[in-house]
Amino acid sequence: MKFIKSLLISACLVSATANAGLITNGSFEVLDESQLNLALAVNGPLTEDLGGAVTDVVDMGDMNSSGDWGIFASIPGWQTLLGQGLELQYSGTVADAQDGNIYMEMDTNPELAPSNVGIMQEVNNLVIGTKYRLSFYTQARTATLDDNKLNVLWFDALESYEINTGDEQLFSPAYSGSARTWVYTFVDFVATSEDMKIAFTGAGNATGKGALLDNISLVEVPEPHILALMLIGLAGFSLRRKS
Repeated sequence: MKFIKSLLISACLVSATANAGLITNGSFEVLDESQLNLALAVNGPLTEDLGGAVTDVVDMGDMNSSGDWGIFASIPGWQTLLGQGLELQYSGTVADAQDGNIYMEMDTNPELAPSNVGIMQEVNNLVIGTKYRLSFYTQARTATLDDNKLNVLWFDALESYEINTGDEQLFSPAYSGSARTWVYTFVDFVATSEDMKIAFTGAGNATGKGALLDNISLVEVPEPHILALMLIGLAGFSLRRKS
């Protein structure tokens, strides 16, 4: 029994490892200053002139401790889909990051209209007709369920986001008792094109406090017969090692 369990774990690990690179910068840890377009501020309060020029900008090296945050037009792998930019926070600012040191909040500031934001990434070289699993971690910012709603959408890269609205899947992370916790979530979809776009959008009350997001991953879901073949191969390899 232990042997079979080990084989199952091995097969899952092999499958996940083979597809680990489908999402770029899934935990928002890559902050290459040469690629960043800083939209508003880092490490400081937003000014009253929220629609004006870049203000209160400090060197990116300062975003390295609790309390540091910034709103960016784009970061490596991700671009702004809706709203004024991507709000990144360093671990400990509102919550501890689920993976690494950086996480994202999906509602920036109530004075920024719209304050709910959306992010998007194009994923290439998929196999048409193949099932993929998109997984991520979410956390509630407030105890009000309607503040923390989050939409997830995938669509053909040749199509626009606008014509696909209405097909989103809605998630609402909630407090667990009186505390916030990261919740693992996944959705499966079938690739209808070799190039697909993945989008996350805030859908809660526009209060400046929305769902937190971290550790996004995309892996191929192997068909049962493929898993069976992998198990047979692993079993044969193990028996050869024992002989």
